[in-house]
Amino acid sequence: MNDEQIRGEKRDATIDRWRHRLMSGRSSPGVRQSRPPTERPRTVAEAAHELGLSVHTIRAWIASRRIGHIRLGRAIRIPADEVRRVIEAGTVPAERE
Repeated sequence: MNDEQIRGEKRDATIDRWRHRLMSGRSSPGVRQSRPPTERPRTVAEAAHELGLSVHTIRAWIASRRIGHIRLGRAIRIPADEVRRVIEAGTVPAERE
């Protein structure tokens, strides 16, 4: 066998290995599987709309650390779990008669 045939066989084996990984849903060896997708963080405006509050109120809560947030440079995002927490914390149960 010459060098070109050996390289061709290695390339074919590599392609077959990757094709098998793609079909089986496996990632590369040693690479951790990613987490299942979660809800994306909300912008300040989206969180305000979801909570029925003004953007100014959400920004004031962020400044006073009343609501958890993620700061990505100048961008501020509010995790979906934090929006749910605020809703649950403010929910008053109905009284039974």
